[in-house]
Amino acid sequence: GIVPKTPPERMPWMPKERYLIMRKVMEETGTLGRQMMQQTATVQSNFDYSDEADATRKFRLAMAMAPVLVAAAANSPVAGGRPTGYRSFRAHIWLHTDPARCGPLPLAFGCEHLFGAYTDYALDVPMYFISRRRRFLPAPGLTFRRFMDQGLDGHRARLQDWVLHLGTLFPEARLKTYIEVRAPDGQGEDLTLATPALMKGLLYDDDCMDAAWDLLRPWSFEQRLELQEEAARLALKAPVGRHCLGDYTRDLIAISLEGLARQALKDASGTDESRFLEPMAEEAGSFISPADRSIEQWEGPWGGDIDQLLASLSQRE
Repeated sequence: GIVPKTPPERMPWMPKERYLIMRKVMEETGTLGRQMMQQTATVQSNFDYSDEADATRKFRLAMAMAPVLVAAAANSPVAGGRPTGYRSFRAHIWLHTDPARCGPLPLAFGCEHLFGAYTDYALDVPMYFISRRRRFLPAPGLTFRRFMDQGLDGHRARLQDWVLHLGTLFPEARLKTYIEVRAPDGQGEDLTLATPALMKGLLYDDDCMDAAWDLLRPWSFEQRLELQEEAARLALKAPVGRHCLGDYTRDLIAISLEGLARQALKDASGTDESRFLEPMAEEAGSFISPADRSIEQWEGPWGGDIDQLLASLSQRE
């Protein structure tokens, strides 16, 4: 989920004009935006919806699942060659990048009509830039709502500007013509498809979606914010009342496995998609995240040797 060895000051910048503008804004809106841009990686998955009502239910659950996904997929305990004190330092970074456009969204849990609510949210997030003649023009502090009313240096708002702006919002679940789930850390080859499978089992079966929401419904939005940070720090061992996130994760995986079995999409050997989730199910049942495995080795046989960590994370054919 993060570059474990090279510190940000030694990381090269992607030579794109838009990144220069984003970098400047992020230096003013949070404390860790530079690390987000240069060092982090996710397993992102996208899910269809049939209409606004379906999108509203799926978006709500996708947002509610964010701490669970952070915990189960935590895989960034080392950065700059040193332990960070977090299982998912990447998730911690995102919480300190830009509060106007990152993190959980309260609208996901209190609206009946998602499209209008998400539009209002997006209209009031400050823009990074607009694009004209293949150049990016900064729009510092200008919300899209004000841009529509006032323009920017003689330029008027276009549909393409709106599409570009929507792509610069980074909540834990993002609404486009599909729902984008963004919470998990990047994974090794054995777990790359685990979180997409987990969400597919829940989102593409109505009974499973209802059962998952019933588990996560009681949390207040303040609890969700606190749990997001605790999940980044403690992963599956993060406390939730008398329980911990591992308890919830184990139950949600069981629900998802049932959904995947009912969806019954099988490969040539007759195996359904639950095979992608089973490796995570085995470790989550013991409250173990990928980061916990790395920390155990780091403190044990690797003796804090960053090159051994890198070798363990390398993906080979």
